[in-house]
Amino acid sequence: MLPKHARYQLRYAPFLRKHVLPISFGLVKAKSFQLTRPRKLYFRVKLHATIRAFLTTYFHSTYDHSKTHKNPFPTRQNPPKNEPLHLASASQGSERMETKNFKIDQVLTDDGSFTIRHPDYDEEFHSKTGARRETYELYMLASGYQARLQAPERDEIGVLDVGLGLGYNALMTIDLWMQSPGAAGLTLLSLEHTEALLEALTSPDTAWKEGWSNEWKKWALSLKRSKEHPHIWKTSFAHPLTAQILSWTAIVGDARDADFHGQAFDFVWQDAFSSKKNPELWTPTWFAKILSASKETVSLVTYSVARSVRDSLELAGWSQQRFDSGGTKKQWLRARKA
Repeated sequence: MLPKHARYQLRYAPFLRKHVLPISFGLVKAKSFQLTRPRKLYFRVKLHATIRAFLTTYFHSTYDHSKTHKNPFPTRQNPPKNEPLHLASASQGSERMETKNFKIDQVLTDDGSFTIRHPDYDEEFHSKTGARRETYELYMLASGYQARLQAPERDEIGVLDVGLGLGYNALMTIDLWMQSPGAAGLTLLSLEHTEALLEALTSPDTAWKEGWSNEWKKWALSLKRSKEHPHIWKTSFAHPLTAQILSWTAIVGDARDADFHGQAFDFVWQDAFSSKKNPELWTPTWFAKILSASKETVSLVTYSVARSVRDSLELAGWSQQRFDSGGTKKQWLRARKA
């Protein structure tokens, strides 16, 4: 039905008689402006949409609503793109997180873990089949990372985490290393564009942490901002069996500006938003930069199998192959040095 004020307030009557009634084919009663029940729901829905469009156009162009009237059809106003994303934790069990200017939907995935939808990119951070499942099966297993942890090699392992997001990839990388024999140390570099996400990750009561182990929460809280470089966060851990060291660094800002000097990546978690929403992190230039800081045996894995992504990898000097994911998304992508 039409909004109550659109049906009954007299100031709408001249407009309805002039513009709406002639096209409504008798479905609007001039006396009360009530809609009769058409035989098919389709026509009723189309009529409502037509009337709503007319009213919106007419009254927005005729009246200054900021002074005399409230907008009869208010629209959601998002903050400017360059405004920081202010995340605040929700109460336990809540499915929605309040923010300063808008709300972020928290989504329960099929494996019981939570993900959220980024308001600027309008994409969820993980597949609905499961945030933890995607992290483990794609980034930990398919990359060869878990197998590498079981090897007796003592050369330090380097991991590049592109798109720290909610922290699943980084924390599972740490978790599996802690459970491994600990033959080698680990250097983990995480890149994140949205500072508020990192602040939320290092907060003790962030909503999406529901169901996390105490270890995951402890490791996330241990990340501390550098006083000399506020855009850099760091922490380190010792392996419980061998005292090998894991060094975790998170950098906030444009990933393309990250300094890879001295890095030697064995594994790359390419987990940026899609190439349509975040194209700058799927270009040949970006993949070439990663390749130049990687070892000969590097393994890059990503959820995207888009043709443009595969072309960019090959132009940058990678060889790539698709493989079955076993989930609702049919395939994932793995790349190595050509």
